[in-house]
Amino acid sequence: MIPMTEIAEKKENTAINPITDGKIGKEMILFFLPLMFGTFFQLLYNTADSVIVGRFVGKEALAAVGGSAAILVNVFVGGLTSLSSGATIIVGQYYGAGRKEDVSKSVHTGMAFAVILGIIITIAGIPTTRLMLEAMNTTPESLEGSTIYLRVYMAGMIPNLVYNMGAGILRAIGDSKRPLIFLIISSIINIILDLALVIGMGLGVFGVALATIFSQAISAVMTIYVLVKANDCYKLYLNKIKIHSFYLKRILMIGIPSTVHSLTYTASNLIIQIAVNGFGTDTVAAWVATGKADQIFWMVSNSLGISISTFVAQNYGKGNMNRVKKSMICGFFYHCILTTIIVGGLLLIGPFVLTFFTKDPVVLGIATYMLRFFVVFYFSFILIEVCHGVLRGMGNATGPMIISVFGVCGIRILWIFTAFRTYRTMTVLMTSYPISWGISSAISLLYLIICLRRMKKEKTGSAGKKKMTILPLILLIAGILCILYGITIMLANSGSKFFLVWYAGGLCFVALAFLFRSGIIAKLPMAVKGIAVFLISLGVIFVIATQCMVISGFRDNTKEGLDYIIVLGSQVKTSGPAVVTRMRLDKAYEYASANPETIIIVSGGQGSNEPASEASVMKDYLVGRGIDESRILMEDKSTNTSENLQFSASLYEGLSGSSVGIVSSNFHIYRALAIAKKCGYTDVTGIPADSVKLYLPNNMIRETVGLLKDFLMGNL
Repeated sequence: MIPMTEIAEKKENTAINPITDGKIGKEMILFFLPLMFGTFFQLLYNTADSVIVGRFVGKEALAAVGGSAAILVNVFVGGLTSLSSGATIIVGQYYGAGRKEDVSKSVHTGMAFAVILGIIITIAGIPTTRLMLEAMNTTPESLEGSTIYLRVYMAGMIPNLVYNMGAGILRAIGDSKRPLIFLIISSIINIILDLALVIGMGLGVFGVALATIFSQAISAVMTIYVLVKANDCYKLYLNKIKIHSFYLKRILMIGIPSTVHSLTYTASNLIIQIAVNGFGTDTVAAWVATGKADQIFWMVSNSLGISISTFVAQNYGKGNMNRVKKSMICGFFYHCILTTIIVGGLLLIGPFVLTFFTKDPVVLGIATYMLRFFVVFYFSFILIEVCHGVLRGMGNATGPMIISVFGVCGIRILWIFTAFRTYRTMTVLMTSYPISWGISSAISLLYLIICLRRMKKEKTGSAGKKKMTILPLILLIAGILCILYGITIMLANSGSKFFLVWYAGGLCFVALAFLFRSGIIAKLPMAVKGIAVFLISLGVIFVIATQCMVISGFRDNTKEGLDYIIVLGSQVKTSGPAVVTRMRLDKAYEYASANPETIIIVSGGQGSNEPASEASVMKDYLVGRGIDESRILMEDKSTNTSENLQFSASLYEGLSGSSVGIVSSNFHIYRALAIAKKCGYTDVTGIPADSVKLYLPNNMIRETVGLLKDFLMGNL
């Protein structure tokens, strides 16, 4: 959190500012309404592309614009908008404090950063677009169109970032009306160009993408024009656009955690989507329709969150904590009122709203149930938006980030692997949302109270001796738990040394707790802390992304009547297969019993700590359970998954013409299938076996390492 004294000092006399001097209730509503309508037009902006290509080009074009490419666009836009929010908060704090020179340098640094980042993303994004789409398993029919759309979109990344940065600066000084006007104009231009380029000129997906980046460029030009013509301290001088390291560090201190915070929500929703996909087409369609209907609530909530952050930032910068608290209370009050209206409205006319997205009676029935389930729990999210808005306004984006990573994404993943695995119903899955909202709300409120009390003590000079703060305590507990879990994995005697990773992680957490507690972290240069936060954030994003991939393999899509199943080996002991291997073999036995024509290939060589080859022990186990020995082929030379699949393929003819199932532990299926496709398997499916719940976290993290290793070795 940025100390108030660093901002409020050197205060200069300024003209009356409605946000810092006006009536908070009235001014917040006047600021909020343009934001909300702007979000609506942004939604209209995105929907127009899908409607036009879907109606006038075809389903392949619709899939190209609204499928994997749209997901990547949302990730980029959400992440980059969050990154630019650092400039919004810093400019707002300095503007509220009346520090004109600091406002000017922050504005010029923010714009320079937007241009540089846009150039980097454009250069790096265009050549890697197809790779990203292929990694998301984009369908062959829409791959070309998605590639074209995303590459053109990447080419327009500079104006996109410039507009978002400029609009953020205008909102920071209390102007939410002009960004709305720019968005309305660009939305109209986008729709006109869509019609002209797609229908008139027949440019298809390329035309839609071209219309999008051109309308974004118009928004950027209008924003730059307003900033250049301004007569206040936020006036933009094109010849002064450059990076000021001090202000860039402050922007990144808020922007990077906010970006991780945004991507965490995306990742958690993706994990839920993977689970929803297992319930069939009707449920998936109902889930999509419900998501469209409840965007009303999220538009309002997000706009109120930005309003609260802006009001808190300016008043915090001015040093007026009384107005900071009033802004928080006013924002909470408005959120409660608007949520009540939305909940009542959706309960009454929700089924009618859903008919805009689907006419299927079965889908409508499921979607109506989903919507009515969710809306009553909207109230449990209010404190998250309000508390996080206040914290970000005061310059503390790290706290909300940590709460989101563990309180939202962490709890939902835990819920999926505990309650949902035991009771696989849609209601149990949906319950992960109110559970995570309720717990995160309580943690957010507690954390905000701690921060406000600490600030009060610092202001009165009564902080006293250092006490164990919440972050070092969390790190210490995490370190102890990691070490204890590592001991548990070691005692399992699996033959792997991966338990050392848990020891190393635990020691790192303990060391960080000591460094934070002793104040050493606070004394490090800002550049070092910024780089560290950036690298840690990248690591967290990578782990979350790979875990989403791993979880996608848990879904059982087993096909009946396969020509072959390949059972991937794991540890064997003198007493027979270890528990993980036995679970795989039991799954293979179950499938082989139901499909008597299927040939079984057991694959695995002999490890240094194993009495015999994994393949021979697995064969003996299956024969002992009654499987005819003539149905079993052995591959006993492989030492890793890639060799398992390559060597197994040599045991039979027609690699590209045979249907194959890969039997492995659920956490290993995604990587096994990816390697199989790289090896040339064309008709291949995963047959996931259960795994030991206690060891699942260890195996999941191992898969992240395994995915990275196989990617670097060219196996994926």
